[in-house]
Amino acid sequence: MNRVTTRLTGIYAYLDNLIVTGKSWENHVERLCVLFTRLASYHFKANFAKSEFGHAKLVYVGHVKVGGQSGTPSQQKKEGPGIHPVPVKKAKVSPMTAAKPTSF
Repeated sequence: MNRVTTRLTGIYAYLDNLIVTGKSWENHVERLCVLFTRLASYHFKANFAKSEFGHAKLVYVGHVKVGGQSGTPSQQKKEGPGIHPVPVKKAKVSPMTAAKPTSF
């Protein structure tokens, strides 16, 4: 996906997700047109049922993007994972941590 979005201003790829930003609505629509043209040239299709358009604010992967500005860490990311209580029952401990090591 990074190859598809190379040199496209305001369009970012993360795994199979695409984020399109713009400083104005017209700029946003223009970038969407450029993106859809590029996707078609690579024979990719957009799933419009899973797509969202026209958001002024986006929270994604722990960052908040507003308009065409760069992202800032979200409040939740700044606070961290928080304090979790220590498990008191063995069943509450993750099976990954309780598993016995295997020998090869």
